[in-house]
This record gives sequence, C-alpha cells and structure tokens, in this order.
Amino acid sequence: MTIPAAAILAWGLLLGALAVVLWLWTPDRLPPSLISGAAFAALLLAAYLQLRKPREPPVRMVTDISVGPVLLGLGVAAMLNGIAFGLWLVLAGAGLSGLGAIVLAGELLAVRRART
Repeated sequence: MTIPAAAILAWGLLLGALAVVLWLWTPDRLPPSLISGAAFAALLLAAYLQLRKPREPPVRMVTDISVGPVLLGLGVAAMLNGIAFGLWLVLAGAGLSGLGAIVLAGELLAVRRART
C-alpha cells in the first residue's frame, strides 16, 4: 500500500469509528450523517490513490539533506535571542547565519551548474 493511500485510509477509518459512536449515542441524525459521508469520501479517495497508475518520480536537482538551512535557522534564532541575552549572542548568531548562507549559496550554485 502506498503511503498517501495508507494515511487517507487511516483517516477514513478514524472518521468511520467516530461516526459509529455518534450513531449509537446521538439522537440527532445530522452530525453522524455528515461524519459518515466524510468517512466514505476518505475511503473512496484512499482506494483511488491505491489503484491509480504510479507516475515516474521527477528528477530532483537538490540534495536530500543540507546543513545550510539548519545553520541559517539556528543563526537567526540565536540573533533574536541575543536581544535578551546580549551582544555576544547576536554576533555568534550572525556568524552562524553567514556560514549557513554561504553553504546554501554553494549548494544552489552547484544545482545551477548541474542543470546546464
């Protein structure tokens, strides 16, 4: 079973279980009907996702794992925390942000060179 189909199937089964509980304990008919319809639609979508013809995955020109965005994010977070903790943390965060930006720019240039 494909991952998207399994996720939608699990959601449909959860909605179905909630609908059964509502059918048993609610005197009103509208809420359980709506949740039953949503569960049925989710199960139909899961069946469609499982039975459709798979496409070929697109060629990715970027790396799966990159340190650049992590360093950039940690640097920005450190600079923002430096407002409360002092200039030293702002400067350390600026260094981390600069290093992350350099690594990210190098990866983007490598991707551009690989496309041509």
